[in-house]
Amino acid sequence: MHLSCITFTFPLLPMEQSAAILRLLGFEYIDIIGYTKAPFDALTPWDIQRDPKAAQAKFEAVTARSGLQPNDYFFTFGEGFSDRPVNTPDPALRAENRNLFKKVVAFCRENSLRHITMLPGIIWSDLGPERSLELSAEALHELVEI
Repeated sequence: MHLSCITFTFPLLPMEQSAAILRLLGFEYIDIIGYTKAPFDALTPWDIQRDPKAAQAKFEAVTARSGLQPNDYFFTFGEGFSDRPVNTPDPALRAENRNLFKKVVAFCRENSLRHITMLPGIIWSDLGPERSLELSAEALHELVEI
C-alpha cells in the first residue's frame, strides 16, 4: 500500500512547488488535479486536448522533476459541477465529453497514471434523482468502455 497526495493540497502554489513540498514531506506518489476552472493551478483535460506538448511539460515538471510517481488524475469536464457533468442530458455535450475522455485516457496511459477520478454528475432538478442517476450510469458505462 502507498499514500499519495494531490497537487492542490497547497492551493496558493503552482503545482510544481506543491509537488516539491510533498516530496519533502516524504510522499512518493502524487495525484494530479484537473478541475477546469479552478482557483488554483491545474492540468485540465482542455490543456491536454489544446496543447498536448505543454500539458506533457507541465506534467513532467510536477512528477519527474520532483521525483514523485504519478498515481491519479482527478478532473471535471466543465467549469463547475453543473455546466457539463458526466450525466448531462445533452447528447452533443455527452459526445464531446466522450471525445475529451479519450484524450485524457491516452494521456494517462502514456504517463503511467494508474487511476482516473471523476464526479458521477449532479441531480438535475427537472429530471429528479432517479433519472439523474440513470443518466450517470449510462454515461459512466460509455466512459468505462473507453
